[in-house]
Amino acid sequence: MKHKSRKGQRLLASAAGLIVLALVAVFVFSGMQDRALTDRIAAAKKVGFPLTGQDLVPSISFQPHENAALVYERAISTLRTTVFTDRSAGELALYELFRRELTSKEHADLSTYLAEASPAVAEFKSATAMPYCYFEKDWDKGASVTFPEYSRAKDFVRALTAVALLKAQEGKLGEAEVDLLCALRAAAHFQDQPTFIATLVSIALERMVSSALEHLLSEDEAALAMVERVAQSMSDQWDLSPVLRTEAFFMFWLTRDGLDLRREIGLKPADGFEPAVDLLQKSAFVRRSVRIAVLDAYTHLLRDYKLNDDERAVLEDFDNLITSISHTKTPTGIVFQTFGTQFRGLAESLDRARSRKAHLLAAVRVLEHRTKTATWPMTLSEAGAEFKDPYNGSPLRFRLDGAGFRVWSVGEDGHDDGGLTQQEAKGPPFDEVLVYPHLP
Repeated sequence: MKHKSRKGQRLLASAAGLIVLALVAVFVFSGMQDRALTDRIAAAKKVGFPLTGQDLVPSISFQPHENAALVYERAISTLRTTVFTDRSAGELALYELFRRELTSKEHADLSTYLAEASPAVAEFKSATAMPYCYFEKDWDKGASVTFPEYSRAKDFVRALTAVALLKAQEGKLGEAEVDLLCALRAAAHFQDQPTFIATLVSIALERMVSSALEHLLSEDEAALAMVERVAQSMSDQWDLSPVLRTEAFFMFWLTRDGLDLRREIGLKPADGFEPAVDLLQKSAFVRRSVRIAVLDAYTHLLRDYKLNDDERAVLEDFDNLITSISHTKTPTGIVFQTFGTQFRGLAESLDRARSRKAHLLAAVRVLEHRTKTATWPMTLSEAGAEFKDPYNGSPLRFRLDGAGFRVWSVGEDGHDDGGLTQQEAKGPPFDEVLVYPHLP
């Protein structure tokens, strides 16, 4: 009995010793982790990592009467309360204007819609003349912050570019140019908003302007000069640092104490990875680990973005990092997989925007050559239009095509498909193409 008792005591002592060692190890590792987190936060602050919602507020100070956001909101309110004769018919005609020839009934519907929307559009235009734009948001709400003004901006610019196109077709090129430049200033205002979606909205607004310019391309010298001036005003560079800072803040916010991450993700009992999510939810140790990973990834991104002029390369490197982290079956992987923005989509959107600008300027040079010589150039070089394809840095492609020509970039797949448009291909693969005159 005594032997068994001593053996049991030794086992209990060993177990107690192991428990003590485990507790000491946890204490030591937690202390090391705390120090690591403190160090990462200090490094993050140096590169402008936003640790609170207030850090996302613009540092520039301006008066309320200088803030275009207030006027945009008034314009949105005016449009929302406008009583239209037949809003649906007018908006349908507006969408179709840049796709095909409208019927006389559709023209009438469009004219009525634009006339009735003109007070709101006039307010929108007055907002574009203002120096600053900031839509006040409670960033500490994290992912629940909403952006209703973004979709309305598209409605306004769509109407504004339609008005410009109709004015230009009536010979009022100066008025059309003013309207298109207002649309580009709106795109610049929305580009200044510190969100990923705002940058995509800005690119979409410029796309509407470029679509109008494509429809105005002709061998008329005055129209060509106007198209070139507006195209030159389109963005060459987007400041993505506000976007990246907001993305970093949201990722950091998602690991804060008290957040129901499962609800944010929308997991159901049958979904995978729930044990890891629960571990992240309940374990301060795991949560700190994820915070360290978030700080590491976004601190490097913000630092590299400041050091590297090639924003596409930085975004692609970060996309690869996000992808590699997302593939790990860990709480960190789940957070990055679910909430990490895939910047590849943003990089490709930027390429498309730059591609459209290059196409327009190349087309202007080709048409100028035609008006001066009465012949088409055989190459873009002959027309003085040696623009680069933003997708791969090679020269833009060009060929004469029937009574006109086409200029193209290789597109997202990086493969030259001979200037085949999406409309012609009816699905991938295809190129990014400007066709003159327009396809029916």
